Amino acid sequence: MLRKIFSILFVFIIGITLLSRYSTIAELKRESESLQTEIDEINKNCDQLSIDITKMKSIDRIEEIAVGKLNMTKPDKVTYVLVNRTEKIDLGDIALLKSDGKTGPASDMEQ
Repeated sequence: MLRKIFSILFVFIIGITLLSRYSTIAELKRESESLQTEIDEINKNCDQLSIDITKMKSIDRIEEIAVGKLNMTKPDKVTYVLVNRTEKIDLGDIALLKSDGKTGPASDMEQ
């Protein structure tokens, strides 16, 4: 009789242990699914932010803001000014490269 009681008690303890383990497994599975859903949402948000960054960096958008909000204008035309020097240049005034890579005096040429 005592042996039957111990057998029943043993089976009962094993049953409770198994139920506890299955409960823990189910809880961890729910938590894992919840975390995976959160990861998917964060990845989707990251992708959207990457798209937004690309849009913000576009030349057309920058131009639109520059013209619309900052009141900037595009130049009408590019003007080039050609300077024709007809005077003779003394070779002493030209900056010569020294052997160490530094330049010599260049008084008139830098202007």
